[in-house]
Amino acid sequence: MLNDILDMSSSIYSPLQFPDEIRLLILQPSRSGVDSPPTWQMKHARLSENPQYEALSYVWDQVPCEEQRSIASEEGLATNLSRALKHLRRVDEPDGRVLWIDALCVNQNDIAERNHQVTQMGEIYSHAESVIVWLGVGNSGTGTAVGKLSTQSDTTYTYYKPSDVSPWTHLTILMAIRALCRQKYWTRLWIIQEVLLAANIELHWGKEVCQWSQLCWILESIDIDWLEDVDFLHDLKISMIEEIRASTAARLCSDWVERQARKSNTMDASKLAFRPLIELCSTYGDASCVDTRDKVFGLHSLAESCCRAEVPVDYGLKLHEIHSRVLEHCMTRHERWDSIIGASQDFHKQLKIPLSEYLSPTGRPLRVSYSYASAQAVGYTTSTLVFLSARDLKGPESFKPFFVSRECKQKLSKVREMRASHGVAKFQKDFVTRHFGLAATVSLEQYRHLSDKILRETSASARLSKRDISWIVEDARAVTAGTPMIHTSIAICSSGEIYFVPSIARPGDLFCEMPASDIILVVRKSPYDGHDLVGRAILFLGEPLNKPSKFSFSIMAMRQMKESGREVTLTLDLHALQVMTAWSAK
Repeated sequence: MLNDILDMSSSIYSPLQFPDEIRLLILQPSRSGVDSPPTWQMKHARLSENPQYEALSYVWDQVPCEEQRSIASEEGLATNLSRALKHLRRVDEPDGRVLWIDALCVNQNDIAERNHQVTQMGEIYSHAESVIVWLGVGNSGTGTAVGKLSTQSDTTYTYYKPSDVSPWTHLTILMAIRALCRQKYWTRLWIIQEVLLAANIELHWGKEVCQWSQLCWILESIDIDWLEDVDFLHDLKISMIEEIRASTAARLCSDWVERQARKSNTMDASKLAFRPLIELCSTYGDASCVDTRDKVFGLHSLAESCCRAEVPVDYGLKLHEIHSRVLEHCMTRHERWDSIIGASQDFHKQLKIPLSEYLSPTGRPLRVSYSYASAQAVGYTTSTLVFLSARDLKGPESFKPFFVSRECKQKLSKVREMRASHGVAKFQKDFVTRHFGLAATVSLEQYRHLSDKILRETSASARLSKRDISWIVEDARAVTAGTPMIHTSIAICSSGEIYFVPSIARPGDLFCEMPASDIILVVRKSPYDGHDLVGRAILFLGEPLNKPSKFSFSIMAMRQMKESGREVTLTLDLHALQVMTAWSAK
């Protein structure tokens, strides 16, 4: 171990010389009372030499600037970190307490060092003697919550259930635990790998301390079974129990227990809960971070080795470049034929990458990746395109009466009546203006070979006239007024919904729902075999207006649709997949 101790008051950061080298903070004991500013020194150490230290996991409530990190005292420190350091000082350790703290031990302004240290965080947290989870200074309920936790065994599972207590005491216990689960700490993305990689964890909330395993046991214990008798607080208690069990704290506890169980089983050590990077991003994508790129890099140490190798931590990359690398790797190594569309859509939403990253203002493709990766996506056709407006809703419409099913006409008539009586709802205008621009093709040149063969509705029995459909186009013009439209038309499908679709669509094209997503694609029967992708459809009017958050099909339903010829398999390259699953930036 290197013993060169650096005084931060005289030097900002000394360069790290070895691949496994880190900085450790030596927190000095208080010299003049509890409220005195914390002071520290820095030293370098190598992980290969097994240094003794604790790692701090906490919420960044303020990003320290260069000057703030360069001093060895409290002045300018983020408030939450300053409070944590004051709390963690030990009077009985004259040599100080050795800690690893990301904000202070990593030069955040050095991109190369930051890249390397983030890559090492898995080793840093797994090598730590203990990881200290700092929830904050606490409140009036802190003692109640942590007091209940500390009564549990920290080595063996003990089912906890309050007994022989009054309804109010029971409620107080639930309120205290719910308050713990609502702490801001649980919203932070970085804490996920900090917790899951740790072998031993101490939970600090104000002056109260307990073991992480105790929190796990009590959160696993909390269930409706707690409520043996129905009292006047029964409904409130149920809602609190449901909130606790659905919390990030409960999910992390469950994942940590599973990981520790696998770790203790030497036969299963190679399967230590490492998961594909795109799967991790989907699971924990709702967590918050200052830099959106950390939606990926903040989970890097939990990913499978192939993901870490193909998508290294690099803060010099732009968001769409990171997205391309992760998605390309998923397409080539983690084949998800039934849900690749859903995986890409979720990933887009988390990184907030808009369609404009892939298409120019004129609708031409912007190749952000020249990958040859491809994947197959399976979907199921639900209806047929029966009417298509002029491109971009411009020019006079050529209305020719045509026939559809009675169900289709009845649904269109019902929607029209509702619009006449209620007008255009504000939420609907917002929904349309945010999303209709996603109805785009992948590349106009790419699909010139698409067959123009028009298929007729076989069950036609009702006539649609100019009066039946002209209001739809006028509505679309009114809602999209002032918003540029690029290669977009309005389409009516055989089931009675109205969509924005790419202008290269044709009557007879099929609307295809993609499992594990809310995406509807427009496809066309190929003149050779299978189907070709036309583009994406965005719902404009229908009953209901909003489709399910994600399409799901039972195994029996999928089998029946396959037997009836409604299953569609599309081969998508990386660019097509990105355009079809892009996020709306409006």
